[in-house]
Amino acid sequence: MATKSVTCEETIDVLVDYCDGSMDSTTLASFEAHFADCPPCLDFLKTYKTTIRVSQQALGSDEIPDSVSTRLRSFLRERCQGKKTGGESV
Repeated sequence: MATKSVTCEETIDVLVDYCDGSMDSTTLASFEAHFADCPPCLDFLKTYKTTIRVSQQALGSDEIPDSVSTRLRSFLRERCQGKKTGGESV
């Protein structure tokens, strides 16, 4: 079964979903195919994952409250899609 072609822009727009594992298997396959054929996006993904890992290490065992985590994910999704957050402070 062929996977839907994904653009670089689409990849960046939902990178948070890709990294947190919230994509369905069909969409995930499309993104993995894109990463296999697009070295710049793969490099960006590696940098993004490294940033997540380093940030988690810096926090140590401190947990981010769910409300803050939800707001942060929303903020990042909107910023990656080039939208403003409506003036909310994160």
